[in-house]
Amino acid sequence: MKVPATRYQPSSREYPERLPAIEYAPGDIVRKVRNYGHFKYRGREYHLGSAFYGLHIALRYTTVEGVMDVYFCQQRIRSIKLTDK
Repeated sequence: MKVPATRYQPSSREYPERLPAIEYAPGDIVRKVRNYGHFKYRGREYHLGSAFYGLHIALRYTTVEGVMDVYFCQQRIRSIKLTDK
């Protein structure tokens, strides 16, 4: 049986030096994730996850009143209820 190192080959895919900036739609509410993965909206603090620290996320209204979806790039991460205390 061969060890993984004998089967390894570098990827032929090229990667840019810098990734392009994340852009959100004009109607999105953009927030920057702060220490410990928190962001603020309307005076309240929500936890998203420390992996998002320093990155911008978008808040989008849903069809349900008082509920917003949180997006990173095009991926929905979670929903938040604005009515919860």
